[in-house]
Amino acid sequence: MSTTSTTNPADVANRLQTYFSKKLLAHAVNELRLGEYGMKADLPQKASSKDIRWFRKREADSDEVQTLTEGTAISTFTEVALTAVTATLAQYGEATKITDILRLIDAYEPLRMNIDTMGEDAALHADTITRNAIMTGLNDSDSTSERFAGVTGTLDSSVDFTSLLGLSAENAKMTRGVALGAITTLKVNKTPKINGSYIAVIPPAISHDLQQDQVFLDAFTRSDISALRRGELGTVDKVMYVEATNPFQEDVYKTHSSSGSIYASLFFGKNAYGVPKLAGTNSPWKPSIIINDKPDKSDPLNQYCTAGWKAFWAAKLLNSNFICAVRSKTTYA
Repeated sequence: MSTTSTTNPADVANRLQTYFSKKLLAHAVNELRLGEYGMKADLPQKASSKDIRWFRKREADSDEVQTLTEGTAISTFTEVALTAVTATLAQYGEATKITDILRLIDAYEPLRMNIDTMGEDAALHADTITRNAIMTGLNDSDSTSERFAGVTGTLDSSVDFTSLLGLSAENAKMTRGVALGAITTLKVNKTPKINGSYIAVIPPAISHDLQQDQVFLDAFTRSDISALRRGELGTVDKVMYVEATNPFQEDVYKTHSSSGSIYASLFFGKNAYGVPKLAGTNSPWKPSIIINDKPDKSDPLNQYCTAGWKAFWAAKLLNSNFICAVRSKTTYA
């Protein structure tokens, strides 16, 4: 005599169904930091342009000061020219298409789910544009804005990069000494601070090495955890260290590769790079979400809907003296 079970007789399988939890599992989410610290500029309506232009006046120059002679009017006058830096906005977008039947039966609200995911795509794309603009804009013939862990600088970044590539991870890792070199560069260049400190945006793999440095570890431990910003590790040597998960990696100089063995950590101050200020403004260039869920000539029976976003974005290195990219390897494996 056979026993009735979940597999016997065969037709029992037709009566069973898989239960789906309606709560989605957590997924990988990027920590993106660059948009937060860039100098933001508006591009208002009726501006007759899709370019953003920043201006910078010259540094102080003591040679402009003159010795005056009693009774003789000054005849030479100082001029203050402005240096312009321009970024041209480009339009980006993404769309999704969902059938009416799927929207009716799918328990996971596919429209909302797809829009949320596209929002993460947009943020990652903008961060990548900003990251690449910084890295490719640095002057490769002057290593004062690019430093290489474990390498005695030659002031030729491509040469120093090759030297770094040949080092072991242990000899090319980030240390407090390497970080101090970047910090000193910013100080020598009279880089203005952001809220009283410089910023260091570092990849988690580089943080892995820094947090094994006892000096850093002690400083991180003493930080006011309740006051830390999202992703902030702590403040050491008047530099606030924050982690970001979209680093510039290389095996070929200035050519990003997600598998690159060399990571760039960015040390910078105020106005080092610029991005548009779009969200929260009346700018016609700001991000927008467009949902088309009504019947029209191309879809008379309303059998699908589309949703998408579009936005304009640009990023520009404004002053290479106000940023220092530190290349290093990592012992993390």
